[in-house]
Amino acid sequence: MARYKVNNAYLSEEEYSRHLADNWLAMILCGGVFLGGVGAYDLCPTDWRK
Repeated sequence: MARYKVNNAYLSEEEYSRHLADNWLAMILCGGVFLGGVGAYDLCPTDWRK
């Protein structure tokens, strides 16, 4: 049974794979929010900023 140290905790292999999946999901969601914001900024007319 493999044990992985993450910060101050030791995780099993299943917990560690879940931890990695959660990290990837967070990065993808943050990237999507950023790209959505950039896209909305480009699509909005300049009059709306007033």
